[in-house]
Amino acid sequence: MPLALLLSFLACNPDPSNYREQMTVYTTLDPGLAHQVVVVDRTYRVDEPAPDSAGVSGAVVRLWRVNSQDTIAFAESTRAGFYRDTMAAPCISPCSSYVLDVVWQGFHGTVSITVPGALNFIRPLHNETLSVALLPALVWSNSLNARQYRVRVTAPGRRDTLFPMPLVTQDTFLPVYPSMLDTSGWYGMHVYAMDDNLYRQYRRTAVMDTIGTDVLANVGAHCVDSIRVLIVP
Repeated sequence: MPLALLLSFLACNPDPSNYREQMTVYTTLDPGLAHQVVVVDRTYRVDEPAPDSAGVSGAVVRLWRVNSQDTIAFAESTRAGFYRDTMAAPCISPCSSYVLDVVWQGFHGTVSITVPGALNFIRPLHNETLSVALLPALVWSNSLNARQYRVRVTAPGRRDTLFPMPLVTQDTFLPVYPSMLDTSGWYGMHVYAMDDNLYRQYRRTAVMDTIGTDVLANVGAHCVDSIRVLIVP
C-alpha cells in the first residue's frame, strides 16, 4: 500500500457523526540516516475525498536532545506534510533521548523518544558464502535499550521481505531454516533494534498514541545493521 494511502487509512475516523479533526504525526528516528523525516497529517472523514498525498503544510516541527539547548529545526519538503531536518550532518545518536515537538494550526503535540544502542551482526559475516545445507543461526550484538528485534531477509533481486509477517525476537539470535533461503544468490539480511514505542506499535494494529489534545502519533526509533551473504547449494 502506498505511504499516502496507508497514512490516510490510519487517520480516518470510521463514524462521520462522531468526527472531530485531529493532527497525526509519524516518524521513526534512525541514526543511520543522513536526515530524519517527520510526516504531519490530520484525520479525515470517511465521506471526505481522499487527498492526493498525505500530509498538511504549515506545521512547525522541532527536535532536541534531552538536556540540550540546541534545537533541530525541520523544513517542509516539496511533498506536502513531509518535514526534513535542516542539519548538515546526521543529528541522531544511538542511546540518546529526544523530544519531538509539533505544532499545526491549533494543535500541539510533544513526545519523548529514546534511540536504542547500535548493534552489529556477529554471524554470518558480511559477504560470507554459505551453503544452504549448513546455515548458521543469525547472531547479533545486544542493543542497549532495545525492546525487541525485527529481522528482514530479502531474496536475490528483491528489496521487500521474503515473509508476509516480520520475524521478531527478544533474543539476539534467530535460527535459519533451509526453506528460508531456498534459492542460490545474494541475500540481504537486516536486523532492527526497536524502541519501546515501535514494539508497542507492532503488537497492536492501527492504534496510535495520544501526545497532545487531539494529537495522535505513530513515532519511535530504531537502529539497523545490514549485511549480504551468498547462498550456494
